[in-house]
Amino acid sequence: MPRLPVVEPDQAFPTPLPPAADDYYSLGVTHHRRGHWDEAIACYQQALALDDAHAAAHYNLGVVHDQRGETGEAIVCYQRAIAHAPNYAKALSNLGCALAKVGQLDQAIELYEQATARNPTWATLHNNLGQALSRKGETAAAIAS
Repeated sequence: MPRLPVVEPDQAFPTPLPPAADDYYSLGVTHHRRGHWDEAIACYQQALALDDAHAAAHYNLGVVHDQRGETGEAIVCYQRAIAHAPNYAKALSNLGCALAKVGQLDQAIELYEQATARNPTWATLHNNLGQALSRKGETAAAIAS
């Protein structure tokens, strides 16, 4: 059986590592799943303060804002997620949904098309694309999507 090292009373304990962005992100996900939106936002923001390129933190922050009806804030967050991860299909889709909410259907359609190119079997994307095309009066294209 391996022996654990013994720390003598006059020895200092090792300094713990500071929390990393992923730690705050994970805590944010936990709060988010429990519906603690303010706490989730604080955790995602702390993760981003440590690592602004954390695309998933930008994305989830956008989701919380979307759930709170804060579409403008959600759009900014999804755009930042995509800036750091251009192939992030969920962020492309959610940005498309947010833009469709504010009437920017052409941009939403473009994003849905980009997302379906990256994830062609995701039925929700095809549905979102079809709905946006239908709202624009492009019935044949909506059915084909």
